[in-house]
Amino acid sequence: MIFTLIFSLIFGAGAIFILAWNASVISAAIGIFTSYNINEIPIGLLRYMIHGFPEITSYFVTALAGGYLG
Repeated sequence: MIFTLIFSLIFGAGAIFILAWNASVISAAIGIFTSYNINEIPIGLLRYMIHGFPEITSYFVTALAGGYLG
């Protein structure tokens, strides 16, 4: 989250890199958990979004704060 704040302070769109990277890591984890079976995606989403939703929200708020301060 510190990198998100720093990238957002230095260059406002820099936080998008961190947000996209985090999204790709979460999606890869869901894919690996579901063994790339499309029928199991809701279970994978449920498993990872319990932790992912607060994490994504905090990264997004941090990016907004850094952009506002920068």
